[in-house]
Amino acid sequence: MNNDILYQILNELKELKENQNSMQDQMNDMQNQINGMQNQMNDMQNQINGMQSQINSMLNEFNKIREELVDTKKELSNEISSVKSELKDFREETNTRFDALEDRLDEMEAVNGKRHLDFVKELKELRHSVNRIEINTAENWRDIARLKAMRKYK
Repeated sequence: MNNDILYQILNELKELKENQNSMQDQMNDMQNQINGMQNQMNDMQNQINGMQSQINSMLNEFNKIREELVDTKKELSNEISSVKSELKDFREETNTRFDALEDRLDEMEAVNGKRHLDFVKELKELRHSVNRIEINTAENWRDIARLKAMRKYK
């Protein structure tokens, strides 16, 4: 019986040893998994650091673009002011010229009105002269026709 108990104790010790080995294996597996997760976390941290670097680079570029836009806006504002001033001067000069042209046109209309009346008068005189010439021509034709008729009867 002593042997049986010893055998039983030995078996239980073997089982405990196997359990311990199994637990050690499980702990090693868990440690490997933890190490794998630690590596993945390190990789993710590296990726995050890389993304942070890219974001910082993009922010720097954005700030440069913003500065360029501010400069461009200032330049455009100056150009617009200059163009507005030039347009105002041009408008004033154009209005002055148009006023002068209107005055000249009014003067020309008065002169042309007088010329028109003179032309109408001369045209009436020419019509009267043409009518007189036509009448004289008709009388001359009539006289010629009479003379021809008298010659035939003679």
